[in-house]
Amino acid sequence: MLSGHGMPYETGLAAFHAVRDAGLLTRCPDERELEWVLRAPLDVGGRTVHYRFPTQRARWLAAALRHVCTQRPPKNSHELRDWLMLAPGIGPKTAGWIVRNHLGSDDVAIIDVHVLRAGTNAGVFDPAWTPISDYPRLEAFFLAWAGYGGVRAADLDAVIWSERAHSARVPGRRTRVK
Repeated sequence: MLSGHGMPYETGLAAFHAVRDAGLLTRCPDERELEWVLRAPLDVGGRTVHYRFPTQRARWLAAALRHVCTQRPPKNSHELRDWLMLAPGIGPKTAGWIVRNHLGSDDVAIIDVHVLRAGTNAGVFDPAWTPISDYPRLEAFFLAWAGYGGVRAADLDAVIWSERAHSARVPGRRTRVK
């Protein structure tokens, strides 16, 4: 919830560490406490960075923490994902990431820009599909793709991310999974 489109991963991670180190993840803090921490300068790789959208993210995080603190989460992968998506600021990608990492589940997908690009390039996804309107379809096709290849969904994710990271280091090379 503290990173996202247009925000470097390192900035989101630094914001998470700041919130965690302030002890705000072990209770249900209010928005003001979270916003105060998110407005403070962050150290990201030796650089001082100011977090984007501290008010909005504090509101979402406070609501999500309230949701988690006051209700018992389901144990089933799909039910847990749907339950998480009831909290403001948690969409299917974030909920899938939580389920995948918390339960070790391969029953849900994490459709991000890299998975979308790789699936489209491989001919698995229709180029007209978008995560906003077609997330369930993308998830079903991604899980079928992993199953067809005889690999866990998490492993297919890892290969796509590894290829993306490698391509980012090789000038002129574009990510293309076939």
